[in-house]
This record gives sequence, C-alpha cells and structure tokens, in this order.
Amino acid sequence: MEGEVILSLQGVTKRFGSMEALSRVSLSLGRGQTLGLIGPNGSGKTTLINVVSGLLYADAGTLSFLGRRINGMSPHRRSHLGINRTFQIPHPFHGLTVRENVDIALLFGRKGRRTDMDQAAEDILKLTGLSDQSGQMASSLNTGQKKMLDLAKALATEPKVLLVDELAAGLNAAETDVVANLLNQVKKSVEGMVIVEHVMNFIRKVTEDVAVLDAGRVIFSGKFADAVSDPKVMEVYLGTKGSP
Repeated sequence: MEGEVILSLQGVTKRFGSMEALSRVSLSLGRGQTLGLIGPNGSGKTTLINVVSGLLYADAGTLSFLGRRINGMSPHRRSHLGINRTFQIPHPFHGLTVRENVDIALLFGRKGRRTDMDQAAEDILKLTGLSDQSGQMASSLNTGQKKMLDLAKALATEPKVLLVDELAAGLNAAETDVVANLLNQVKKSVEGMVIVEHVMNFIRKVTEDVAVLDAGRVIFSGKFADAVSDPKVMEVYLGTKGSP
C-alpha cells in the first residue's frame, strides 16, 4: 500500500567510545517514498546508513523493516530481506569483469535462481551506463564508473529499499545531473529509497522529502521546500558549519 511505513527507526543511538555518532534518531520511510538524508560532513549520515544496512549495530533503539525487528541481523540477512546499499568508496571485485561483478550480485540476490539472469544483467548494465564496459576488468574503471558498478550490484540483489550513500560525490555538474536522472529511474524498481548527500542542490532534483542531521541528531524532517527556510537548517549550512 502506497505510503505504508516499510522502514522505521525509533530512538536509534550509536556510540563510538564516549562519542554519540547518532543520538536517539527516529525516522520512517513510506512505501513509494524517496527520502533525502542531508547534513554537513560528520553529521552521522553514513553512520546511519551503516546501522540500517547492518555494517554497524545500534547501541540503543529499534530498527524495523516491513514490520520485523532487524536489530542484530547480519548485513547479508538484511540484504536477502530486501535492504541493500551503495558505498561512498566502492570496492568492486577488481579481478573480475564488470559483467561478472553483476552476475555474482544476481546469484546472491536470487539465492541461486538463474532464471533470466542474462537479460537481468543486460538490463542493469544498460540502466547504469556500463554496457560498453561489460567485458572490462573492474579494476580498469574510473571512479564514476566504479560508482555505477556499485549501484548495479546493489540493484542486482533486487532490493525493496535502496540506500544510496553519496553516489554523486566528486562528480562534476554534468555527471551529477546524469546521476540524478538515473536515481529518478531507479525509483520505479524499488519500494523505497534513502539518498545520503550533503549537497542540497542535488537532493532537490531527486526528492521532495528530506531529513537533516547535525551532530548525530535529526534537526528537521519534512519537505525540501520547508527545509531551505528552516532556521536550524540554515544555521547548519550557512553558519559556521559550511555551505550547501
């Protein structure tokens, strides 16, 4: 059902020693929703994605996916449930070709089911602009292409919720527009998406809904149009902590 909550975080806290990287974060993602997760560097965005995907475990709070508590669940089990992600710094299998990287992800996501794998791989490579690089070794790709391969691998697992961690970071304006258009296409194949960024200009091209983190806390949750006029958000971005 459109709008039904599929991913819920309630009071999620993550500590590294005495430092709270996340402090009682509560957020939800509805079916069919794309949520932009924004904030300055060090605000906790990637830590939150790591906690949702299972690379890190929350020290407090509850994470639920499709009504099921997933605290303590391993990353591969969360992936099989339908949560997958991209990384700021992609790490493909460098000794394999681009196509072989995607094939491995397809086999993992389908738990060995080989039905229509060839077509699925071709569709994913076409979507991510990697068809011409299919036979190349992953190690030969440039940074932008490796980011696209990272996205291709995530999509190959057939996620219900896709977590996108700064996919456009380090790209020029033209490349950023390509990524925004791509993510708008990807929305059609998933039930929900969380896009991590610190650049508001990019986020406004892919979603109307945003949550803003600062020092591990949610300081705003709502529409992008309201975020850009919110005093707390503007203090974070236009004060001493940087600029969008």
